[in-house]
Amino acid sequence: MSRERGGISSEDGICRRHANDCVFELGEAGGLNFPPASLWQSVSHLMVGTGAFQVAGVINFILLARLLDESGFGLVRQLVLINQLIFTILFMSLVTAMLYFAGKAADEAERKAVIYTHIRLALMMVVPVCGLLMFAPAGVAMLLNSPGLERLLPVFSLFPLFYIIYTFMPSVLVAAEKTEGLVRFTSVAAVLNMAPVIFVAWFTRDVAAVVATMTLAAGITALLGLRLVALLTRGRSRVAPGARSVFAYAGLLMLSATITIVGRRFDQIAISRELGVELYAIYVVGAFEIPLFSLLQSSVASVLMPKLAAAIAIGDWCKVRCLWRDSIHKSATLMFPLAAWLLIYSEEFITLLFGSPYVTAAPVLSLFCLLVLVRVMNFGLVLRAMGRTVFDLIGAALFTVAVFFGVRYGLHEYGMIGVATAVVASTLLLGGGMVLATFLVSGGELSPRVIYPAGVPIYFFTSLGIIWIMKSGLTAGGAPAWLTFVVGLLVVPTLMLGIGRMSGAWAK
Repeated sequence: MSRERGGISSEDGICRRHANDCVFELGEAGGLNFPPASLWQSVSHLMVGTGAFQVAGVINFILLARLLDESGFGLVRQLVLINQLIFTILFMSLVTAMLYFAGKAADEAERKAVIYTHIRLALMMVVPVCGLLMFAPAGVAMLLNSPGLERLLPVFSLFPLFYIIYTFMPSVLVAAEKTEGLVRFTSVAAVLNMAPVIFVAWFTRDVAAVVATMTLAAGITALLGLRLVALLTRGRSRVAPGARSVFAYAGLLMLSATITIVGRRFDQIAISRELGVELYAIYVVGAFEIPLFSLLQSSVASVLMPKLAAAIAIGDWCKVRCLWRDSIHKSATLMFPLAAWLLIYSEEFITLLFGSPYVTAAPVLSLFCLLVLVRVMNFGLVLRAMGRTVFDLIGAALFTVAVFFGVRYGLHEYGMIGVATAVVASTLLLGGGMVLATFLVSGGELSPRVIYPAGVPIYFFTSLGIIWIMKSGLTAGGAPAWLTFVVGLLVVPTLMLGIGRMSGAWAK
């Protein structure tokens, strides 16, 4: 039997502690508590299900950029930014809290009560925000220095309410351990939120009509989500965490989320205020992220959260290490080759999807591709599973300070490129800080080389070198641009398979 400390061997299927080693055997011996197959089956359900949301959002993003003028597209993206701020500040912490308490629930009836409690709290919190957007649009528009938003915000005001309901559903299904139902719900939701919007944009080219259609489509989807919640929480227990318990856990997460989202979107706020809606539209195209990245990260985090919380609660650090390392290697294998391709082909990618008016966003896109080095995994996840949410707050505060000064300096000296550089540098520093904090809080059980194995970045830079050499060779040989682009894209799955074999990420 092969062994490595904190690692994964390749022979059987039981994770157990022996002489401080973490043994992970792959076979048919039985006795598994959290087998990788079950973990990744849940991840795949979540990815396929929420992937429909992601694909619909990307299609809307691309087609609206082509169908609306730059000013109209910029206004739509500013509304999306406002919705992102609202969701992240008020509700992402409730999603995390729901998964945390669901992992600690004693039985199915109690899990249902946990779901019901968190959905009810979310709805109670969003109503005042919708009222602010409806009755005080001038003040909100002034924050982004965008007068054109004032007439759109009353029409858009109910969208955050509807959005929160239906985007809660994937995590609700994870908490209820019903992930097989994800695909059906999210596929219907994706079509409802994509087709009518594109249809109206195609025939009217009117931004007000597009926003009204977005809100109406989201409302219909939210009704389906509420029906699903009613079915999933039928027969719930009377035993459930109260609002005080939820906010005791989620309070620091909410505060840290507020600080973090301001930091993560300060670049867009600064570009919008200082450079205007047209250049803002170009910048957000450069900040475009392949859906696989956020989809994989959020799916893995949602599935791992209750499992990590349960393992940490009984002090089984061997299981924590095995789950973590298996996840980060698989995630890197999927994400790094695609990010490397996107960096090398940024100009061709933007021109193909968004059109030549946005090609100046290519350098920004290339810089943001470097974020994959830390977005390969949510490095605060273990700390949240331990209930140590104060580190989210500390990290968020330091990150926001770094972004604030970096963006202001970068914007003044180097424009959009300076802004993107500041965001990337600050995010890399935040990831490193969370790795160190996890090592200290775990008492050395999760060392930096376990949280972020030294060999993982090699996958990215190896992919980057291979794709660059291939593109340079084809270009020097006189190959047409379309052939170079297609060959480069075909190399990506080959690299995924090769890196997976080399790292043993997909060993059975």
